[in-house]
Amino acid sequence: MALYEGLKGYLDYAYQFDTPYEQEKAIHDYMVLNTKFAMEGYIDGKYSRDSWDYDGVFVHGQAVCQGYALSFKLCMDILGIESRVIIGNARDGKHAWNAVKLDGEWYYVDVTWDDNDLGVCNYFNKTDVDFADTHIRQELSVYLPPCN
Repeated sequence: MALYEGLKGYLDYAYQFDTPYEQEKAIHDYMVLNTKFAMEGYIDGKYSRDSWDYDGVFVHGQAVCQGYALSFKLCMDILGIESRVIIGNARDGKHAWNAVKLDGEWYYVDVTWDDNDLGVCNYFNKTDVDFADTHIRQELSVYLPPCN
């Protein structure tokens, strides 16, 4: 029940907007405001199991990159916005982020890295060129369409 209520809050906020872009941005911003990176687990290597899944975001408001990426994709799926979870490497090693398709074009979104105390949104709807120095696709993600 808590998971449903948490998810409902995200979707209720997004449904206030009309276009897929506005709804995507609403979910992104709502997640940045209502979720914190599970820093304690990052430091000591003892993450809560919930941090890796939807419960981390929608119930506890604390997640690792996989929790952010899976939760963002779930919201996009419900809103009817095509998206993928991307697995790869980033500065700190293994990482997960998203790709979304808007108006026939694919873009990267990394909600985890946009969740900062600065209020700066540097990883929203970016291209392969934008992510080239920081994010490297791996595993099956290399077969997904480019983000140009």
